[in-house]
Amino acid sequence: MTGENPMASAARRRRPSRPRACTVNRHPSHSSRPVNLPTEIFGEVVVVHAPEELGTDQAEKFEAFVPTLDRRRVVLDLDDTELLDSDGLTALLDAHDRLREQGGDLKIASTNAVNRKVFEITRLDQQLEVFASVIEAVKSFH
Repeated sequence: MTGENPMASAARRRRPSRPRACTVNRHPSHSSRPVNLPTEIFGEVVVVHAPEELGTDQAEKFEAFVPTLDRRRVVLDLDDTELLDSDGLTALLDAHDRLREQGGDLKIASTNAVNRKVFEITRLDQQLEVFASVIEAVKSFH
């Protein structure tokens, strides 16, 4: 027995064989693959159910998805979204601007307290309308 701390010895054995990178490497064909998100139609309004993660990897795909919708009045349901980063927020603003240019609008629906707080802290709730439910957001178009 060597007197070495058994926890330090165990930690060395579990160390990954290669270092983890902090940057995201995207393969061009991977990032250009379109995203297909579940949608529901309510008259002239389409409700888009956002993915679990709306971050760097999904932001471009989301922006490319919005123009494929057959309606310009869009409610984005963020209830099941667990990760929303700056790239995701930028994609929402860009989609909002694009829809407004086409006579439409993007409204956000979320009962998720964390996501609602993100909009408050970043003050994006002053640029995007944020509703407590999908029904409220859809009704706001009428």
